[in-house]
Amino acid sequence: MRSAQAEQNADLERKFASLLKKVESIAQGIDEKAPATAETMAHIKKSLLSIHSGNKRVTMAEIERSREICNFMIPDDMEKCLALWFDQSSETDDKIWANFSEDVSCASMGLYEHWSYAVDQPHMIVALTILLDQFPRKMYRGTKGMYTSDKMCCKYVKRAIRAGIDKELNPKERIFLL
Repeated sequence: MRSAQAEQNADLERKFASLLKKVESIAQGIDEKAPATAETMAHIKKSLLSIHSGNKRVTMAEIERSREICNFMIPDDMEKCLALWFDQSSETDDKIWANFSEDVSCASMGLYEHWSYAVDQPHMIVALTILLDQFPRKMYRGTKGMYTSDKMCCKYVKRAIRAGIDKELNPKERIFLL
């Protein structure tokens, strides 16, 4: 019979192997580049080492903030979801401006890129997608500003799909990666 410590070690090894597989998926091709160029691989390595060393570690506050973003945009009630997603409401736009405009600005400047590497927190890529895609569409409705972060958002979504993060999301969350 295996000891509790041996069970924990085996579980950690399985999780590590799964994480490595996701990282390899990311490294094999960001955007349309497959296989990745040496320059891209160097950037990935630098980013991963930075995350590992703590320079870009996702904090508990960021995890909580990403949940707040998801909870706002993905309410439990499907009718509320549809209204929020497809209706044009200045009240909703104002709420987004008041509560999330700073996050939208930071994400669009690339300051939340490390959220896209948080494969153990799949909802974070959903939150990042909302910040880069959905919120700007409501905040900058009818202007070119609606589309400013699209390219960055696509890069992160493609990375997440290659890493298999989309398979870990529920259907309402997964919609944002399509």
